[in-house]
Amino acid sequence: MIPLKKVLLLDPDERTMEKTALRLSVLDLQVLKAASVSEALGLWGEGNPDLVVADWPLPDGYPGTAFQAKLARGAVPVVFCLSPDETAPVPDGLVTVPKQDRQELINLVGRLLAEVPPPPGGGRGDKPARQILIIEDSPTLRGILRRTLEKAFPADVIREAVEGRQALAEMSQKKVDLIITDLEMPGMDGATFLGHLKKTPLLARKPILIFSGNITEALVEQAAPLPNVRFLRKPAAPERVAMEVAQLLGS
Repeated sequence: MIPLKKVLLLDPDERTMEKTALRLSVLDLQVLKAASVSEALGLWGEGNPDLVVADWPLPDGYPGTAFQAKLARGAVPVVFCLSPDETAPVPDGLVTVPKQDRQELINLVGRLLAEVPPPPGGGRGDKPARQILIIEDSPTLRGILRRTLEKAFPADVIREAVEGRQALAEMSQKKVDLIITDLEMPGMDGATFLGHLKKTPLLARKPILIFSGNITEALVEQAAPLPNVRFLRKPAAPERVAMEVAQLLGS
């Protein structure tokens, strides 16, 4: 099984740290919690995190300076949480989010971790890892689907998008071997997304699982020109999703 990605969470307020860690759990991560810089350095020494979430500003002096140096050398994404009453200037280039906006933090962490390369050895024997793209605006359901697929297809790479426009951007930059999409989403909904796929011959041949509670005859007719589409009505057991994906992939 692919190991869980690690997020190092540094927050001196243990109450808010626990709340943030609970919200991050929907992304199926290993959250390393540190209430002090010294504790964060110790946890980092036990295993490199894939991403760091820390309060801003960072403390001065040692061990604050040592932690800042670690961030500079670590080559991992860093998200800084800003308190509403914080007046310290934020240097250009830092990725920040309001500390009280935990949903925006979840969305940002999910996007950044999706860009972290998978661990080596992700292929199936001598075959390259397949790329499965989940398009779903609910972070809870995305987390459930990700966990299910990572367990069922440990050698493959699972990627995520919140709505159709973001999915098209993902597909324009990286290969996608299978798509799982909801229909009712903010921004570009699933029906509009399918319309874009039909206009592009290469994308139109991709296996697609439409996973929605709003599957209609009109939608089935709209998807008919796409040669490799299955429909699965919500709610459905995660194991059923994995079975449909396996059949679409031929594995």
